[in-house]
Amino acid sequence: MEQQKLSFMVIDDSELDCFIARKFIEHTDKSLQTVTYLNAKLAIAQIRKDADNRNMPLTIILLDLRMPIMNGFQFVDQFEKLPMDITINRAYEKYLEKIELKEMNEKLAGSNDQLEFLLRQKLLS
Repeated sequence: MEQQKLSFMVIDDSELDCFIARKFIEHTDKSLQTVTYLNAKLAIAQIRKDADNRNMPLTIILLDLRMPIMNGFQFVDQFEKLPMDITINRAYEKYLEKIELKEMNEKLAGSNDQLEFLLRQKLLS
């Protein structure tokens, strides 16, 4: 299975805090992409712009709550209004489905009764 790419988005009005966050991430893994924004409005605009990019990596957002122009709470409000396919990475959803199927197969270990039980549970949930 191909490993999902991962990136970070740091949104903070402090250049120093953005720099420190970037350095911590790079120190962890130099291959991780890190994008920083000093303004949450610019970050949400970029997320909307990238909405159709199906190759976007899974992105972890590090968000400062106290910022001018648009604070972190306002960013979250705007982010939650985005279409679900933007806010949930499609490739990550597929990855989770594969893990779920793998776990189901491991639990089954050849038992048709367990398969029927798990499928019914899944359909009823």
